[in-house]
Amino acid sequence: MKRFKIFILYLCSFAVSISPLLTYFIVNRDRYICTRYDALKLFSGGLIIAFMLLLKVLKKLKIPSGVFLFSLLTVLAYLLKPIISDLMVLSFLALVGELGDLVIQAIISREKRKLQAKETASAVEDAIVKRIGRV
Repeated sequence: MKRFKIFILYLCSFAVSISPLLTYFIVNRDRYICTRYDALKLFSGGLIIAFMLLLKVLKKLKIPSGVFLFSLLTVLAYLLKPIISDLMVLSFLALVGELGDLVIQAIISREKRKLQAKETASAVEDAIVKRIGRV
């Protein structure tokens, strides 16, 4: 049950990270999507960003080199060209999402420590029972 709770907290962390940006995009979708091609480009860029946010939440995001980083930025800039004009608002909303994520990450860390302590206590208890049984 505890592991399920931690999994749910990770999902909440991802949702909190992405929800301010997603809300802004939904409210302003008519401004960004004029054609199907625009929609496809924005969807592709959004999918890349969502995947990166998911990796960040799971603490698996590692960017290996500057070449990869700038290649990724070039592709994202091309795909997300219509929304770059709103970069100040978007960066603020990303900051709001990150601040919310900090709170949830603290809760996840606390729950993991509790789970680990419970597992350790259970193992110690089993070892004591086993030892006393032999005496």
